Amino acid sequence: MLFNQAWITEHNYIIDLQEIPEEFQEIAKYLQGPVQEDQFRRQLEAEEEIDTIFDRQEAKLVQALQDAEEAKQRAEAERKQKEEKEQTIINLIKKLHLKGFSISEIAEDTGKSNEDVTRILERE
Repeated sequence: MLFNQAWITEHNYIIDLQEIPEEFQEIAKYLQGPVQEDQFRRQLEAEEEIDTIFDRQEAKLVQALQDAEEAKQRAEAERKQKEEKEQTIINLIKKLHLKGFSISEIAEDTGKSNEDVTRILERE
C-alpha cells in the first residue's frame, strides 16, 4: 500500500502518500522525510516540537484541573462531615437538656463551652 505506483508524483521518485492507515503513518513520514525541502522540513519539525510542547502543557493543565476538582470534592465532603458532626452535637445538647442535665454538665459531656450550649438552647 505504501508503495502504490499510482501515488508517484511528476518527479517520479517522490511518493505522494495518501490515506495512510494510522499504524503506517510513522513509516510513511520517515520515507518522505529525506526528499522534502530542507527549510520546509525544518518548519515541520518545529511545528511538531510545538505540538509536543502544547500536548505536554495540555496534559499538565488537564491534570491540574482534575486535581483541583478532587480537592474541591474533598473539601466539600469534609465540610458536610463537619456540619453533620455539629448537627449531631446540637441534637445531643437538646436531648440532654430535655432530660434535665444542667448547662455545665452538657458542656462537659459535649466539649462545648457553657456559652455555646446556652446559645444553642436559646435558638430552640
